[in-house]
Amino acid sequence: MGFKCEQLKKFTSLPQLLARRAELNGARVFLSSPEEKFSWSYAETYRLALTVTEQLRDAGVGHGQRVAVVMGNSPAWAVVFLGVLLAGASAVPLNPELTDVELKKILALSGAGAVVMNKNSALTVTENRPRRFWVGGEEIGARVFSRGRWEIFTGAADHDEALLLFTSGSTGTPKGVVLSHENLLAEAGFIRDGHRLTVSDTVLCVLPFFHINGLVITLISTALAGGRAVVPRKFSASNFWRWIADSHATWFSAAPTILSILLSRPRDRALDISALLTVTILKKFENTFGVPVIEAYGLSEIGSQVATNPLPPKKRKAGSVGLPAGNELIVVDGHFNPLPVSVSGEVAVRGPSVSVGYWQNIAENEKVFATAGSSPATSVTLTRTVIYF
Repeated sequence: MGFKCEQLKKFTSLPQLLARRAELNGARVFLSSPEEKFSWSYAETYRLALTVTEQLRDAGVGHGQRVAVVMGNSPAWAVVFLGVLLAGASAVPLNPELTDVELKKILALSGAGAVVMNKNSALTVTENRPRRFWVGGEEIGARVFSRGRWEIFTGAADHDEALLLFTSGSTGTPKGVVLSHENLLAEAGFIRDGHRLTVSDTVLCVLPFFHINGLVITLISTALAGGRAVVPRKFSASNFWRWIADSHATWFSAAPTILSILLSRPRDRALDISALLTVTILKKFENTFGVPVIEAYGLSEIGSQVATNPLPPKKRKAGSVGLPAGNELIVVDGHFNPLPVSVSGEVAVRGPSVSVGYWQNIAENEKVFATAGSSPATSVTLTRTVIYF
């Protein structure tokens, strides 16, 4: 099984992707807020991200450093994320609803030297005097704290770290998954191709950007496809179908809990949701709303999606995670021997979107990752963990 990498060679980093979109598709809308009723084009997003970059540089942030982003979803979150990458730094997205103690614990694990946060964040930082960001004249309520001075950097290579994403820690201490620009671009390409996303698609982002699904599947894949992302501050069952109708959204990605909530509430039949295409799970959802439901399987360690059911009219299997999406996938035993069909085992994945490993966690790396050679693209991750998108 070959990797579909030829179309990804156009971009070596996410900043390069954004700059190219601003150059070629500058007037096209990229980010929209359904609550505040404003939109930013690709060109406006790029300019706003550069203002964030300049303020980060003024705070001493540069190449190879990490910046924690402790903010709720909004178009401004995307601008800050891109501004961090344009500075040559990598982003550490964190849940703004974590307690002060929880946030400080993860910050210590991450080694982040700067924090961008909302004014209402639980985190209190006293190392330096807080600074406030302004984006396009609109105060987004973010403050930046930094420690030390670092070099100013203007670009990034494909192998540079772009993201340090922490797992939920449900099985112990949260683990920081290291993902490069190459990892994220490769995975975004697999998602774009697997779901046939184009410039005509609009996604409603209902999952938080500190989650691998929300960030890679709905935001980065949309940027790679040249589409539009509608970004509410958080999921709202009472507003969901109105947002779909008003934005003419063609797809969204969600966890089963969200679909269950939507199923439990009546929908205004007068709302036009005919543009909606795909999402995730539950046969009942498809039967109730007449919307094709696409089941998929993913991991933070792979950059998000590993396998997916195909879009109609191709055959889908309810209860199945579908087919490999770009990377190679096999089922193996405990000694890494391939297993025959219908025999249970561990999932092994190999490809360009596989993480190089966990940050400063040798024991987990030895348990989860196996490497054949020195190239990150040859890494294989073994895990029984399943995340349904």
